[in-house]
Amino acid sequence: MARTALLRHLPRPPQSMSSFSQPFSVLSLEEAGTQIHAGRSAPGECTYDYIIVGGGTAGCYLTSRLSLSEDSWADRVPLISSKPYRDGTPILCGKALGGTSAINCMFYTRGPPGDHNRWEELGNPGWGYKDLEPYFANSPSVPAACYVRHDVSQDGSMRRHSPFHAFLPAKVVQERRGRLSICTNALVTRVELATGDAKGVQATGVRFQATDFRKAGKTYNARARREVVLCSGALGSPQILFLSGIGPKAHLEEKGIPVVRDLPGVGEHLQDHIVAPLTFEVPMADSPHELEASPLKVVKELTAHLFTERSLFSYPPLPGSHHDCLDLQIMPAPNNCTDHDIPRAGLFTLIVGLVRPRSRGRVRLATRNPCARPDVTLGFLCDARDFSLMRKGMRLALALATDMRAQGYPLSPLNVPDGAVDDDARANVRTCYHYTSTCRMGAEDAPGVVDAALRVHGLRGLRVYDTSVFPVIVGARTMPPAVVVAEKRADMIKEARREE
Repeated sequence: MARTALLRHLPRPPQSMSSFSQPFSVLSLEEAGTQIHAGRSAPGECTYDYIIVGGGTAGCYLTSRLSLSEDSWADRVPLISSKPYRDGTPILCGKALGGTSAINCMFYTRGPPGDHNRWEELGNPGWGYKDLEPYFANSPSVPAACYVRHDVSQDGSMRRHSPFHAFLPAKVVQERRGRLSICTNALVTRVELATGDAKGVQATGVRFQATDFRKAGKTYNARARREVVLCSGALGSPQILFLSGIGPKAHLEEKGIPVVRDLPGVGEHLQDHIVAPLTFEVPMADSPHELEASPLKVVKELTAHLFTERSLFSYPPLPGSHHDCLDLQIMPAPNNCTDHDIPRAGLFTLIVGLVRPRSRGRVRLATRNPCARPDVTLGFLCDARDFSLMRKGMRLALALATDMRAQGYPLSPLNVPDGAVDDDARANVRTCYHYTSTCRMGAEDAPGVVDAALRVHGLRGLRVYDTSVFPVIVGARTMPPAVVVAEKRADMIKEARREE
């Protein structure tokens, strides 16, 4: 029986983050790996067929697929997930199984096919929309291209689902405990690489330690017979590659890390959706914030939702374009979308967003200490074309607000530009937590980090399956394409196993 391990890799978080107790048992570090003494592992090392490093969107889905038992092919999986960081703009990541999907609305927007056709045009065969549409269409309740809100992502108990709850619920984990192992509160310090083989560098496992300072000094090793898969996100996956000696030679040498593979693309091309919220005060009766002030309103809306499906909690799917790839969106949101608490006020926000930003940031190591947060430069509006478009978008949003007031609606400015749109555009932009493209697919000289099969260039047994492999960011939320990346690769792995 093949065994798969899912290791939940957790660098020290930058701010308070979501966390919850598990409804099932998880492995301790001693059970998931073998403790290393004097630089060497003890006999009887813990060995798995696949080790998945990361318990976010892609990690949860891939673990669920690889731990299925089909056609005499089964896997046992340990789980590690990674989350970081900041450079002036708050950078939050979910400290929980399910990753950042657990803290970021769980909207499910797939976007237009043109996004994925662009991936294929950039030299990645098999990643065009015609290849990915069957995976998007696996959700029977919605069309393949759409924008889906909370009512579709909720279950029958009206609970929104992160990928953890959707793909690794307690029942599934219990049923597969003979071939699925989950280890949380672990920090992966590097991928173990063997360089003596004539076939080249081979990933053989991972080294990890506890996130609990009371267990400091203990290091563990787990071996992988087939593959190590990084699913630690666009901030965590490049950090692990750096610590393993994979990345730009000059940067690794600067940090005193022996260079195993010089890959200049690692950590480069960081993208995120750039937004600027314009906040207004509205009558409390028109705002969902009334729910915070009125328990009676909560009961009324819940009752209406349960019996009529028409309430503040219900939204229909919105059909998406199959061809248009827009650059700008203005999202009306009946709530506070700033990073500031505005108590006991009815709020309405016009969110100006760049869905295809040209600006790029990057991820680098701050130190060679794996417990340290990496240096993250978001690079917002560093491309003049982004700044020009954001400025136009904010002016359009202000014009919409003016028109609403002219029609008699009581819309009072709270946090909006006061004649200095240029200054406000730079001061109030914020992240959407949609980080991508730091280990992107493409030719090594592009520079890419993984090939179209998501194998790290120049290494065997090491792949990356998360949003970091996106060649360019998509014009939609990143959770659905992250699931598709994991699902497509799971099918490829299964097919390869059947052919052995």
